[in-house]
Amino acid sequence: LFAKFIDKADFVSPCAGPDCTLAAVVDSKPMASLAFPVTCTSCSASYCFQCRDEPHQPTKCEDLREWNQKLTANSSFWLKMYSKPCPSCSAPIQKTDGCNHMKCTRCNTDFCWMCLGLLNTHLEPHTCNLYQPGDDEEKNAKFYMERFQAHDSSKLHAIDRFKYIDESSDAVADKLRFLDQAGYDVLYEACEELVAARDFLKYSYVGAWALRQDTARLEMFSRAQATLEVVTERLSYMTQSISPIKKIYDSQGPRGVRLFLRTVEFLTLTVHSYKHRIVSIQEATLSSTIDRARSGSVHSIQ
Repeated sequence: LFAKFIDKADFVSPCAGPDCTLAAVVDSKPMASLAFPVTCTSCSASYCFQCRDEPHQPTKCEDLREWNQKLTANSSFWLKMYSKPCPSCSAPIQKTDGCNHMKCTRCNTDFCWMCLGLLNTHLEPHTCNLYQPGDDEEKNAKFYMERFQAHDSSKLHAIDRFKYIDESSDAVADKLRFLDQAGYDVLYEACEELVAARDFLKYSYVGAWALRQDTARLEMFSRAQATLEVVTERLSYMTQSISPIKKIYDSQGPRGVRLFLRTVEFLTLTVHSYKHRIVSIQEATLSSTIDRARSGSVHSIQ
């Protein structure tokens, strides 16, 4: 009887964790179809309150289902882009870190992993998320799937980096001996935010794909998405290893390290802020869609 009540109650969602008997309860049901992540206080499982799949902000549940049905389940679209040719010398390049700015070890060419566009410097602002959908559905799907895959791969690297900081060995602690607890916390929070940002950006391409027929909304969504990508790439570059921090300390001393950490902290806050901005855009556009639907359903009968 209790199980039937939970299944039918809009404000209750059973925990998606294996063998967990708890359920998430909210005061009011989240906006229909919009992803609402929750974390179980007992088993620590994180899932979407609405569909009980893994958290997928900023993508709506219905858009994720369509993505999985039309693209993920279709092997012709599931492109595993783990090796790409250098755009300058065509040497095969394998991605071994989370940053999407690549450097060919053969010809030293800098380029973007996702679009293979040439770059000048590592921190050069670069966006390649904008796309004008055409009639070729397979080409459209390839564009969004490649970026979904790229951020998914980068997320795995970010998780490894976070574990490296979180489970500091004696050797790591020795390399970071010049950091106080506050400095270590800045790195820890940056790596934690980077994992969340990669996951967020991954699913943002599902949301962008779902908007491919709505040019105005897609343009507004893509602008915020592009800014988040630029800041995330900078944060990824600055936290990809502890070697740069050690070099800064050796050459510039404690003051150089403080400036470095201040920049990392700023980027972490900016990434967090832009994630919320994109969610706000989704909520606002969904609210306006619901309002238009409601106003359009009211009519007089002569």
